[in-house]
Amino acid sequence: MSATGVNVAAAADAITCRAGAGVFYTLPDTHLDLDRHNEPETGATSWTGRTTIGNTWSGRTLAGPDGRMYSILDNGDVIRQRRLATSWGERGDQPEDRDRMVRSYAGVAT
Repeated sequence: MSATGVNVAAAADAITCRAGAGVFYTLPDTHLDLDRHNEPETGATSWTGRTTIGNTWSGRTLAGPDGRMYSILDNGDVIRQRRLATSWGERGDQPEDRDRMVRSYAGVAT
């Protein structure tokens, strides 16, 4: 707001895109695939091609910020894993290697 009480528009932040964007796919056979889109800033059809990067990804899988992946299993367990540029974080891609998070109902850990 200016000294006269009039709202003054601020300049918009500049938008920047990474050189590529990862797109994750979970398949009915529980494989997890990754394809990289080479032109996220223009939307042009330019892909690297899918590659399988994991298996036994059952339940519901969600992608989060900074390469994090969450798998919500049918029994309510939530498994967290982090995908780096060409590999998984300090753990492997099998369920027993992922960080298992404690599930809770109404604030009571089970």
